Amino acid sequence: MDDLRKVMGGLTDLDDTSVCQVLADLLEERADPRAGDVRHLATVPCIIPEGKPQWRRLVAGDYLERAHWEACDSGDEGAVPYALPMACGSWWFIELDPDGVRGQVHNGTAWHNHIHFAVYDDYGFALVANLSAGNWNHEGMARAFEVVRRALIGALLDARIDRSLEVDGASARKMELRHVQIPANAA
Repeated sequence: MDDLRKVMGGLTDLDDTSVCQVLADLLEERADPRAGDVRHLATVPCIIPEGKPQWRRLVAGDYLERAHWEACDSGDEGAVPYALPMACGSWWFIELDPDGVRGQVHNGTAWHNHIHFAVYDDYGFALVANLSAGNWNHEGMARAFEVVRRALIGALLDARIDRSLEVDGASARKMELRHVQIPANAA
């Protein structure tokens, strides 16, 4: 169990590019049923979308049919984020939204009720790696994606994650896997 704890602690080191794979290998050796999900998250490619997501609000029609949207500010009444997909799996997705990179668990999946992120918003459980103005570039978005990928892996393994992560070079290491609780089936 100590080696699992040690490897999980490595999730916060964004410069260690092998830690997610090592964690998946270790879980497979232990016949942990989460090993496949960790491996999928560890190997899914990061797609950097073209363009920048924005806030928008519905001005005509409805959500299902002939909707007409307009750009707006985040504080405007009815504002919702128009996000762009970066990666997804059967129970999770990662997207680029107007604030940064967001990871969420699909409603109605087995993992939805199991994983409790420190962040809860109007759209469900989510973890956001915020991007400052200077980080809206390929490198900043890829780094934020990696933070969210690792936070999803940590949450899958019952680690508790900080509420919000700033992605500004070294400050991206503010992600903490605190009070790591290894479930009995992982021991």
